[in-house]
Amino acid sequence: MTVFFSSENIASGKPTWQQFPFSVSFWGAELAVDGDYTDLTAGGGQCVISAGGKTTAEWRVDLEAILSIHHIVIHYRTDGKNWGKNR
Repeated sequence: MTVFFSSENIASGKPTWQQFPFSVSFWGAELAVDGDYTDLTAGGGQCVISAGGKTTAEWRVDLEAILSIHHIVIHYRTDGKNWGKNR
């Protein structure tokens, strides 16, 4: 058994799927694993957005291997607002 210790984005470039995509052409599920999170606005091209009017939002990534994962980091869309501040 081989063990790797890394903080790399193991999901980058892997196949993704989204239950209710808003627009596959601009807000596709692949944006969730590309590692970009410098512009977390809807127009920044770095966020996955689900279709409106749905009660669930599901997203998946196929890591193409069986892996033991210590933690997952999710960056939510902020639209340029600081987290923890009154909106």
